[in-house]
Amino acid sequence: MWMISPSKGRMSLEDVVLDMKQYIEESDCPIEIVVGSDSQNTNQTKFVTVLAIRRLGQGGRFFYVVEYHKLVTNLRQKIYQETQMTLQLANELTNIMIENDILYDVIIHLDLGKYGKTKEMISEITGWVTEMGYASRIKPECWCAFAIANYLTK
Repeated sequence: MWMISPSKGRMSLEDVVLDMKQYIEESDCPIEIVVGSDSQNTNQTKFVTVLAIRRLGQGGRFFYVVEYHKLVTNLRQKIYQETQMTLQLANELTNIMIENDILYDVIIHLDLGKYGKTKEMISEITGWVTEMGYASRIKPECWCAFAIANYLTK
């Protein structure tokens, strides 16, 4: 898998993990590793999946991948696709992190909210993520999905 770093350009996921390892080792701050996706419709659907690493209290870095698909107008289908893409990256990332002795949990940020059109899907989507072995966050705590990924879909 290839990702884009805003500062370093196109990188393999393996290189992203090595960059993350160096970033973690440069500071003794607590670390949070997050993956989230969002999508935007035009004449097709643009999906953006983001990997963010945050030093709590010191900012962070992010990497992303963009995919274009045939137009998806069904909200449930879009949320399932976003979640599937997020989990796929999280699984690949976790495997490479383990190979490189980076022993941190990956948190999944889901673009779901208690007050919007996605409120009925919270239980089923968070249950799916939990069954896959990940903790999840929804709005307003899912900044990776509703802030970074959303910005990159525009």
